[in-house]
Amino acid sequence: MSEPKIEAFTHKEIYDESMEFVESDLQKSIIRCEVNNSIICYEKLIKDGKSIDPETVYDLLDLVCFFNEENEKEHYIEEDFFRKQAKKQNISTWKDNGFAEKLFESIEPKNDRVYSSIIMGMAKHNQCERALSLYRQAIDLNFKLNTATYNALINICNELHSTNEERWKTVVDLLKQMNTNQIAPDLGTLNAVLKQISKFKFFVQSNELILKTLNEFAFKFGIRPSLGTYYHLLSNFYRSRNSRNPFIYEIIDKIANEKFEPQDLDDVINLFNKTNLKISKNIEMGYDQSLQWTGKTLSLCLSILNKNQDLDMGYTILEKIYSLRNELYDQPESKVLSDYVNLTFKNKRFDYALFCLRLCRELDKKDVIDIIRQEFERSESNIQDENLRNKFRQFLG
Repeated sequence: MSEPKIEAFTHKEIYDESMEFVESDLQKSIIRCEVNNSIICYEKLIKDGKSIDPETVYDLLDLVCFFNEENEKEHYIEEDFFRKQAKKQNISTWKDNGFAEKLFESIEPKNDRVYSSIIMGMAKHNQCERALSLYRQAIDLNFKLNTATYNALINICNELHSTNEERWKTVVDLLKQMNTNQIAPDLGTLNAVLKQISKFKFFVQSNELILKTLNEFAFKFGIRPSLGTYYHLLSNFYRSRNSRNPFIYEIIDKIANEKFEPQDLDDVINLFNKTNLKISKNIEMGYDQSLQWTGKTLSLCLSILNKNQDLDMGYTILEKIYSLRNELYDQPESKVLSDYVNLTFKNKRFDYALFCLRLCRELDKKDVIDIIRQEFERSESNIQDENLRNKFRQFLG
């Protein structure tokens, strides 16, 4: 046995109905997120007439609702497509009349927590209409649901209705109920509201609602935007390839010197990929000719792309810098260019490295040129194209 002991790599016991259990076995399987074992253990304890602490039952309900009565599956990238398609088509994956619902019905008396658990589970697995129905039932019974439950409900408003007006009305009604029950919103609430607005197609009030929501959450509740928040803003203001809104400059200036840590799920799910795409599309279109790019803003765009190792979009940034090289009043940062150079040689994109060398000669970036020279000397034997090698030698002169 290796030391120290790592729980995730220990042998996983498989329960069956022939085994004898005590409540601590159920608690242990819940902590380990072993859904099937937890269900078998609970049912055997009930069958044997053994008492179970209500808190343990609540924990079990949380578990089966979150995982939809199934053990956590190994993640396969190939399955992501089908999950996304199910979500897009509003296909419910919730197990109707399954163990989770029967456990919910068996709990008496019911309380805020059990309603929150079942509603969040149904919302997570796209059983939207029943989630809303149970919410209304809970409100009629004067239960105070938690913030996470309201966030989950806001996140499904787009699937609940066919018109933008109905969707927004439901969002507002949920926020009003939070206020009535004195449930404080959080960053997840802000991002959920912005996400819904960004999904509203052909809704002339979208921009106004976005700014009004931002202001109210900032001034009334002191909630600061996260990376996910900025993504939802970009999603709203740059809905099409031809968007020409200057709002992106305000975002870049705002976040230029800020440090972010993940605070919400939206901060980490495909944020850089999607944001980079939207930024780069506007760069490809030349953006609005009346607007002024700066070395600082272009450096920030390139640094984001470097972090995501997106060399193709980074090349687009270099082309933009090259086209504006005589108009920029400040130079792009050497470190960002150097980072891009290192990535190009690492990934054997020598053509991109050569263009960067050409750009740096124009900008007289001697420090970056020195780095390119060192990388070229180490990688020259790997460059199969003789013409490309000769051009490197020529520019490095």
